[in-house]
Amino acid sequence: MARILLVEDNELNRDMLSRRLRRRGYDLAVAVDGAEAIAIASAQPFDLILMDMSLPVIDGWEATRRLKAQPHTQQVPIIALTAHAMRGDRDQALAAGCDEYDTKPIDLKRLLGKIKSFLSAEQLEKTSDTSTASAVSSKTTAPVIPITPVAPITEPAASVTPIAPVTPINAEVEVPSTAVNPMTSEVVSAAVTPAAETTENEFSGLPILVVDDNEDNRDMLSRRLTRRGYQAVVVESGEAALDYIQNNQDVALVLLDIMMPGIDGIETLSRIRQTYSRNQLPVLMVTAKAQSDDMVRAFELGANDYITKPIDFAVTLARVGTQLAIVKATKQPSQQPESSRLQSSQIANDVQSIKAVESPQPATQPGTANISLVPKTAFSRFAAQRYQVQYFLRQEPLGPISIALDRQTDSLVLLQTLRAYSQDTAELLKRVMEKETEKFEPLRSQFPGYTYGQVDNTFYIVHGLGENFDQDHLLQAKLQTSWPLESVLLLMDRLLEQVGLFHRHKQVHAGLRDDSFIQTTGRETLTPSMVLVDSGLGKRVMIGVSQQSAEYRKQLLMQRDYQPLEQRIGRPGMSSDIYALGLIGLQALTGQSIDQLTLPTVSGDLSWRQFASVPDSIEDWFDQMIQQNQSKRFEHAMEARKALTPHLQSYLADLAEPG
Repeated sequence: MARILLVEDNELNRDMLSRRLRRRGYDLAVAVDGAEAIAIASAQPFDLILMDMSLPVIDGWEATRRLKAQPHTQQVPIIALTAHAMRGDRDQALAAGCDEYDTKPIDLKRLLGKIKSFLSAEQLEKTSDTSTASAVSSKTTAPVIPITPVAPITEPAASVTPIAPVTPINAEVEVPSTAVNPMTSEVVSAAVTPAAETTENEFSGLPILVVDDNEDNRDMLSRRLTRRGYQAVVVESGEAALDYIQNNQDVALVLLDIMMPGIDGIETLSRIRQTYSRNQLPVLMVTAKAQSDDMVRAFELGANDYITKPIDFAVTLARVGTQLAIVKATKQPSQQPESSRLQSSQIANDVQSIKAVESPQPATQPGTANISLVPKTAFSRFAAQRYQVQYFLRQEPLGPISIALDRQTDSLVLLQTLRAYSQDTAELLKRVMEKETEKFEPLRSQFPGYTYGQVDNTFYIVHGLGENFDQDHLLQAKLQTSWPLESVLLLMDRLLEQVGLFHRHKQVHAGLRDDSFIQTTGRETLTPSMVLVDSGLGKRVMIGVSQQSAEYRKQLLMQRDYQPLEQRIGRPGMSSDIYALGLIGLQALTGQSIDQLTLPTVSGDLSWRQFASVPDSIEDWFDQMIQQNQSKRFEHAMEARKALTPHLQSYLADLAEPG
């Protein structure tokens, strides 16, 4: 089957052309701007690219030039698509490196002829064989692939009895097509498609509120969400959204347009946050790319994430799924409405009941307020007999990472879950896990008791946290306010020292975050007691699998926070770790969240100077840490630490001077 990358920023054009090409048997991926096209084409092999020329971020001409300059993409044929029918446009497209040119509005028969001229006879034959099957399958629900138990790779830290697979409950939920808001008498539509035409997912039946004054946007989002098994409820104003949320407490997530008449999205978000926290009701802002100032304000008010117009539904779906997974991982069963309890047994096998305990508990350090305590019995059956979860660190796309008590040794361990999508990806995960574990051998002494195991299609990574581990001193909990500059420089020296353990062995960590380290002393008197407690192995396994699995490539590409572009497309280097450490340092320096620090700008650079004022030389050092172009960053931790030393010594000397 021929693989085509369609690069088009117009939602209607993209939807029309992608549907028609898929019906003809082509395997299609989409990008909405030139930068995303470069990233996707660099991460995956394609047989042909359809490139719109008038694109945001990086236009089609420049994207073509960059792709043709890369050895691994320069041979991929590119057909230019443009509404510019002026004389010379064809020559301009061909000069940029395009192999062919076609004008809009698209004549599909003509375009198909040009596509076929670039594909081999073998590719065309495979595409023809699959076109009929694709047309049929696009109208039906994808079959559920049964997962057969797989023998454990290695013995986990304790003897584990494999659990029998549990059949998921796919209960149908009847939802009325319309409802009347009792406060305003306004008809609110709940877009639902027949069960036979929708795809079940682990959050089926959860109501998602779409708030947009544009009817086309509402219709498009609601139809696509319901096809994926969600219950989409649409309203056309901020006022209607607030009324609906007030009278329907089971809303799972809000997709909120910023630009609306009356109460706009920013004000609507502000009012929602007066009642619901980020964890209780996630809100994704829908914004035009030019509304960066609005997004700064939205994040300050408590937005969880955002999507940009024109809407790429694949991106939207990934971000919706991520937020729902986080919310479900942080709710106690007693706090979940019966109508929105998860129907998936796999979720039940992961973290079922994780939420900050608000009832009276033993006193904790103020700095640990954002580290969620969990009920001692809440974890999968794999861990139930030996491991007792103490803290939930975070929800990764493939499963949670938690700190647990190993009852057998009475010590704390890091416990990470990696869930395969299918039997095929379970086998792939197994091979990559074995390979990465072998490479990890020189560093295993830093992570005592490292082991991994497999139960059915789920993998578990376990390693000890050392005798000095104290969950009250996770670095993540101490980055809520800005630090003195000298403390930040000391922090960076210690972080670089820890990551240097990997880089001296020419290994990339790839999983560095603010919760990867513990600090055993106060920030004003920071000593060398900074310890790296996450091996990063789970992230490296996911990156390895993404090279052979489109499902994992998509998950990896959708992740942001501490990951630079080259890591998101599956090509991390030691400088990728430098980027992540730079962001952790900027969190300490500015007191800003990672979402705030990584808001996109027109230039593509990270805009952090508005939050902190430091000497130019230190500004330059941080800028070299977080360069978008990895070739301009420090190559490894040792180089970055060497460049930091003069600044650090200067501050230490100043502090040592009397008076």
